[in-house]
Amino acid sequence: MKKALLTNPVFRYIFEVFVIVFSVTMSFYIQKVLLDKEKIELKNIGLMGVVDDLKRDQAIYNQAIGSLRYRINNLDSIFKTKHKINTSNINGVRGYFGFIPQNRNFNSMISTGAIEYIKSKELFNFIHTYYTTHSTLLFDMAGQDEKNYNQITDYINNNYFVKASRIYEYTNGKNTLFLKRDSIYIYEYESVDLRKMKKDEQLLSLLSSQKIGARLYLNASKKALAVNNKLKELIDSELEN
Repeated sequence: MKKALLTNPVFRYIFEVFVIVFSVTMSFYIQKVLLDKEKIELKNIGLMGVVDDLKRDQAIYNQAIGSLRYRINNLDSIFKTKHKINTSNINGVRGYFGFIPQNRNFNSMISTGAIEYIKSKELFNFIHTYYTTHSTLLFDMAGQDEKNYNQITDYINNNYFVKASRIYEYTNGKNTLFLKRDSIYIYEYESVDLRKMKKDEQLLSLLSSQKIGARLYLNASKKALAVNNKLKELIDSELEN
């Protein structure tokens, strides 16, 4: 009976079809397992790269926060009723802080699809929020900060004479992407021009706009720094599991 069944053409056909279907199914399954393993490895490599980018961003945020606080202090001094504008104040407000997000590894994870293999939903949401919201916002604010700087610089250059300039060296501090020591030129103005600046309504209007923008930029940088630290913690947790 069994021998007859095995030699039955219909049975043999069904059996061969079953073997083929099983083989193809197993082949697809093995390929999927290997692909998933490869994507997980790419995800882990990508996340380690993101951590390096976050550390670079962190150094930039700390530098931005210090620079913006210094500028805001000078702006506050100018708007104090009894405070005389001095050369330090004017030089202290003539500046801007550019920002370029360090998003190379994040973009790589997007293009390879490795980001879809992140297990933590919280990390998945955080990493997208960081790069699509915070980084974009800071990039826009940096552009506005530069625009304010150009407007103020153009106005001062067209209305006030720089009597001299002297070089000033300063220290950036430790753990920074920037040079530990750097130098800039300090503009010096006549005393009569400094007194005129105190009452120059158009200049004060430009400085007021910069003051508002610098405060918003500072707050956004502090928020991004907090998200940056949280994101590093979530990535460390993902890589450990």
